[in-house]
Amino acid sequence: VAGYSFRFEAQQVWQRITGEIPPHRGIETAPGEVTFRAGPGGHFRVQATVDGTSVRFLVDTGASMVVLSPGDAQRMGFDLSRLRFSQRFKTANGSGMGATVGLRQLSIGAITLGNVRASVNRAPMETSLLGMTFLGRLSGYGVRNGTLTLRR
Repeated sequence: VAGYSFRFEAQQVWQRITGEIPPHRGIETAPGEVTFRAGPGGHFRVQATVDGTSVRFLVDTGASMVVLSPGDAQRMGFDLSRLRFSQRFKTANGSGMGATVGLRQLSIGAITLGNVRASVNRAPMETSLLGMTFLGRLSGYGVRNGTLTLRR
């Protein structure tokens, strides 16, 4: 009877534990709100679903767009040989080329956005970047005490 009585509290504790162990999974803390703990080096990595494919992103508020690594783009079904790599961009690592693409749906936990502009990077990347074409459409996001909060 006690276990049943505290089932909702136990569920919240379980979500908290599972969000701490693999920090990229996140915890839904309120409707339309997901939080993530910082990983090694203080970076935030988030697990997302993009057009039905699971993609892990590095959150990058300095990236003007969502940027897909060539590997992630191929897993999503993009044919790299058919993309037009005509978009120039400057990064901390120098200049690069990208191909603009549209993502039908990008979901992170309970947050789902449609029609997200993105770029496929021509050069190999360790991880895809979650940039401002997603973050800028949220009602808010912020970092406090090693926790990133995304709000729909």
